Amino acid sequence: MRFAGAAMPGGVLALLLVLSGCAADQRIAANEAYGRQALASGHAAEATREYRAALARARANGDGAAIATAGTDLAIAELADNKPDQALAEARALQAELGGRTPPPTLGLVVATALYRQGNLPAAEAAAREVAAGPDQAVALRGRFLLGLIADARHDTAGLLAASLVLAGHNDPLSVADVTELKARLDLARGEAASAQHWALASARLRTRLEDARGLARCEGLAADAALAAGQRAQAARLYLRAGRDEAAVGDGARARVWLGQAKSLAADPAVSRAAAQALAGLQA
Repeated sequence: MRFAGAAMPGGVLALLLVLSGCAADQRIAANEAYGRQALASGHAAEATREYRAALARARANGDGAAIATAGTDLAIAELADNKPDQALAEARALQAELGGRTPPPTLGLVVATALYRQGNLPAAEAAAREVAAGPDQAVALRGRFLLGLIADARHDTAGLLAASLVLAGHNDPLSVADVTELKARLDLARGEAASAQHWALASARLRTRLEDARGLARCEGLAADAALAAGQRAQAARLYLRAGRDEAAVGDGARARVWLGQAKSLAADPAVSRAAAQALAGLQA
């Protein structure tokens, strides 16, 4: 499974193929296939159109299984398109529509991730705990990673450590990348900036191999934070520049502006300062 794990924390998009089975209706199957291709190519807006069409067709057919798959895929694509509000609305509507039927396991992860992206940490934590306790191991591990990110945002080192310990027992590539990032966050929280930078960059390399573009940018930003904490302003500027450019590439202009602004303000090298200013100007265009 290779996606621009653009995804969202923990590579939710990397689970998309697990959900997308072969639809009986060939038009639905075609929309889903085009949606997967678009998402894998980083064209999230195009993917949402394809999944929305698949969902409309599934509803017209009264096909509950196809509704569940297309609706979940649509919510995932909305997240990839930096629209957590819409993703959450789609996920909540789908949960209500499915009623007593069991939803795809990733739907709960979409809800938790959207809440986290909105900054609603208490609700995100509750949703992520439910996901982490679920029967699907791959999804549960992503829920556990999300709990680690939430703990870090709340300056809860005990929660961050707990998430790290759970993920440390798993050797799949995504879990290794996740636990490496959580180790970096834990080291930074403990004031071990040099070690934090090392592990953040290690996770960035792993996420590059996983084609996890959003995770890559997040880890580069984390490495920049660690470099700044260590007093390495020039290194921090270079890393913020990388993180900002990569975040811009996945369409998150708000985060990109923050990191590029940091790069510009910290840079002693005129070339880095110019590159940051040019990237910022590109976001305004």
